Amino acid sequence: MPHFFAKFRQVEEFWIRHDTRIYLSDFTGTPVEGTCVGAIIGKNPGSATAKFAGWGELQLAGDKLLPNVRNILLKAYDRAGKTPPANAYFQVLNLFYICSKNLPAATAILRNQKNIFLDPVEQQSFNLLWIAWGGKSAILDPLKKRFVEDRPESKVFFYSPTATSTINRFPGDSELAKHPQGMPHAPVIGHLAARL
Repeated sequence: MPHFFAKFRQVEEFWIRHDTRIYLSDFTGTPVEGTCVGAIIGKNPGSATAKFAGWGELQLAGDKLLPNVRNILLKAYDRAGKTPPANAYFQVLNLFYICSKNLPAATAILRNQKNIFLDPVEQQSFNLLWIAWGGKSAILDPLKKRFVEDRPESKVFFYSPTATSTINRFPGDSELAKHPQGMPHAPVIGHLAARL
């Protein structure tokens, strides 16, 4: 059964991916339905793609972020002794939405674009916000500010490899908000289990 959906559109020679969703159970219904249980913020869509414009199931193409996050969430629900709500999903947000598994190539496109094609979903309120956008970056740091404004820090966390634990606030400019790849899962599973 499909678990990963998104909305794609093509702009000139590149693709934009919006409203990416990780469904936690076998999905029934249409991709615009379900209960959002939280969100994760990464840098940009990686290699997961689609051969269409509009809504549809993602072709992962080797992208491990989405299945990795799904597995962490399922383990957190299990540890909490809870079952995800019917059609529950975790929202995937990004600092920018140009699809590319090659971050330097994506940021090169970003530099030449006046419009960074924000995802309207960003405006929603999330009960849980997992920051995984990496560390300091001259190009990407200005894009982080829109997520920090007007959001309660009590709902935010990131995994710090320096502290080897989760931290309940937005990361500072010089702090690394670790991407799930290569991150120890146990601290995040425990953190999520206590908050789901």
